[in-house]
Amino acid sequence: MPSSHLTLRLNRDDDLLIERLRARNGLSKSDLVKQALRALATQQEADLPASQSLFALGEGRFGRHGIATRQAANIKAAVRARLGVKRSR
Repeated sequence: MPSSHLTLRLNRDDDLLIERLRARNGLSKSDLVKQALRALATQQEADLPASQSLFALGEGRFGRHGIATRQAANIKAAVRARLGVKRSR
């Protein structure tokens, strides 16, 4: 995957904060920003209401025709119906 570049303008306070964190953790500025970005994304995904979670957003599209448990129930019902017809002959 090709990498991309990002340029930031930081005020004096933010620059000092990055320098302190960099010195404390022994990370480069780039690695520090990457970790902060991932941490922010993880936190925000965890803070989503249940109806807006990634699972909930894609739930209706799982499986060929929707939710797998519903598919299994439909298949079981169809098999039972066929077996019932066979047994009734």
